[in-house]
Amino acid sequence: MVTKYPFWVLKSDARRLLKGKWNAVVLSLFIPFLLYVILAVKLAQAVPQNASAVQLEKIMMIQYAGTIGFSVLLELIMVGIFRNLQPNQEKASCLNIYAVGFGSFFKLLPTMLITLGVPFVCNLLLSSDSVTKFYDYLMFSLMSIEVYGVLVQLVSLFLELFMLYLTLSLTMVPCILANHPTYGGIRLIKESFSLMKGNRLYFVAFSFSFVGWILLGSLAFTIGILWALAYMMAAQYAYYRRLAFEAESVIDVNEI
Repeated sequence: MVTKYPFWVLKSDARRLLKGKWNAVVLSLFIPFLLYVILAVKLAQAVPQNASAVQLEKIMMIQYAGTIGFSVLLELIMVGIFRNLQPNQEKASCLNIYAVGFGSFFKLLPTMLITLGVPFVCNLLLSSDSVTKFYDYLMFSLMSIEVYGVLVQLVSLFLELFMLYLTLSLTMVPCILANHPTYGGIRLIKESFSLMKGNRLYFVAFSFSFVGWILLGSLAFTIGILWALAYMMAAQYAYYRRLAFEAESVIDVNEI
């Protein structure tokens, strides 16, 4: 189902959803961002001037694990934010956002295994000895170095596009879970794929329309980025409500 709206309509919906709730949403985002920044600073300070390859690899692994943890935490918080952005919620609470988010962990687990696990498995496979030997065989036995380079680039591009497709297809999972807390993980994935069918490119363009807000937020001592991110999340939820109204006929779009 292809459903598109003017960007200003969704942004107007987002501002109405955020009315009186900005502070709670931004505060709920501030804590994980602060922890991630502290981790990044500490890791940067921990790098010796003449660090060995082993030391750098260890620090990179810690940073990678921290990034994964931050992504998981942000995904959980999004569910709590979307639950608190519902029109029947007069006020939003940071504590309630965290409670709802952490309580959604197991429901979100299948989605997170896909969005976080698939790239890890792909990188692991591509760096494995068997794949390396296969690439070496292709390069030295069947093709020239130029053709080999093009092949590697094509494989990398295919994987990146595939991951982008999966990420966009699963974008609505937190929104759906916020509105349907009884849904299981597999049903959430199916519903998200159904809602995003034909709407992926539109959603990408819509997301890029917030670039100006992000740049403006970065000038406001960086903390403004959290306000821009809260705005983007509310717009995503507003778009979900529009899609759900069309697809499920359970949400009156005039409520927004």
